[in-house]
Amino acid sequence: MNLTIIVPAHNEEALIGNILDAVASKVSVDIIHEILVVNDHSTDNTEMFIQDKMREYPIFNIRSISNDTSPGFANALKRGIKEATGDLIVYLMADGCDRIDDINIMFNRIKEENLDIISASRYSDKGERKGGSVLKGFFSRFVGVSLNSIINIPTKDCSNAFKMYRKKILNNITLNSNGFEISMELCVKAYLLGYKINEISTVWHEREKGSSDFKMLKESSGYIKLYFWTIFKYFNKVIYGKITKL
Repeated sequence: MNLTIIVPAHNEEALIGNILDAVASKVSVDIIHEILVVNDHSTDNTEMFIQDKMREYPIFNIRSISNDTSPGFANALKRGIKEATGDLIVYLMADGCDRIDDINIMFNRIKEENLDIISASRYSDKGERKGGSVLKGFFSRFVGVSLNSIINIPTKDCSNAFKMYRKKILNNITLNSNGFEISMELCVKAYLLGYKINEISTVWHEREKGSSDFKMLKESSGYIKLYFWTIFKYFNKVIYGKITKL
């Protein structure tokens, strides 16, 4: 079993080199099949820094993939998934917010427990969210913790992008989201289809350089629609005992 790491990157010249350095130093080379950096219509020197790291770390099979569809996190992620050839996929934010050491733990847990998805949770007992918008933090906590309670999904942070999953489960999951809620969509649809999910605790840090593409007012509508869609589909499954392909 091996791993594809997908890193969507839009104008991340200040951070992309640091992220790839961190992966090279903190993730076991034995588990990495490839690192796909999806250059999402960057207009700065992001591509130059990616190429530098490709030469510096040939053992990690770093590849630069261009998002040849409309710009945005969701399309960049779909492009990476299409190109991925590993058994497992983890997507990593280019802004340095994720605790990269957790990738080794996630890989071992998914193997040992025969999981389909493992989520890095900011809202589990030992999880933490450091910095960033208080409103955004409250919103993501509410979504994750309430869905854990209402539909019994075995993670309190289904909206977090930092997850590892088996690529083969995507054969039964169609991803329709056009925004950051795509991470939540994948998780809740997998749960509704009966795939095995668990979580580990993680610590999330607000980015130190650059600016986030996440816009609260613009992005929240996608999460809200998906939130109520998920609850409706869950109770529909409870009542009728089945669910169609998602």
